[in-house]
Amino acid sequence: MAPIILPTRCVLRLGAALLAVLALAFAPHVAGAKTPDGVPPSQETVCSDLQGAAFGLCNAYCEAQDCDVHPRPSCEQLRKNFLKLTGSPIFPCDARCGDGVIQSTEQCDPPGSAACPGDRVCTTDCTCPEPVCGDKIVDPGEQCDTNPCADGSPCNDDCTCTEPLVCCDVGGDVPKCADEVPLSQCLQAPGAPGPPGSICDPEVARCVATQCCDCPNATAPTCTDVAVGQPCPAGCTFGAPGTQCDPASGMCAP
Repeated sequence: MAPIILPTRCVLRLGAALLAVLALAFAPHVAGAKTPDGVPPSQETVCSDLQGAAFGLCNAYCEAQDCDVHPRPSCEQLRKNFLKLTGSPIFPCDARCGDGVIQSTEQCDPPGSAACPGDRVCTTDCTCPEPVCGDKIVDPGEQCDTNPCADGSPCNDDCTCTEPLVCCDVGGDVPKCADEVPLSQCLQAPGAPGPPGSICDPEVARCVATQCCDCPNATAPTCTDVAVGQPCPAGCTFGAPGTQCDPASGMCAP
């Protein structure tokens, strides 16, 4: 009688099935006993969608030996056989990026979700992007990140805010003022920032934002206030330092 020669594909399938049976037979934990993950194979369903030899290999890898949580040398052989049989080395119980479950080797899952600190987007390899200046998220150590600072000033390129400099009125027994004082320093008692846009006028020892201009008139005196640094209107002259226009009298008054 002539010998029966089976196709190579059939031999591989039969061999894989036999290995799966042997793996179950010699597994350190028998069906129904406590396995590395604490769940007997009879109660697990991760391999239920597979059939035949593929189910046997999956049962040995995922349910009997729990290779996904307890790697051992036999697990790699099961994976090689599963690859030969199915064309894929991935068992249903293997952690994989994109399955929506954050495994021990992942920082986030799935990719594209805002699952990272600061609502950063999870990358395609299930890791979270490192915080960097310029990502529009204010991280620890940053004072701003492309967004304006708390006082409205622009954010610096290194994600820091430059403290505004102000004209500072300094109280005490002898009042005085100073220009370009850091705001936090000025706020220390007994200091107080002057009006916005003000400069120190040493003649009156305080911060002033406007200057009074006397404008002679044929019928009655008039006056007007202009911002510090601006010239008086034509025909007008600056009043005494520290004065403001008094509409009632039409003259610059203290």
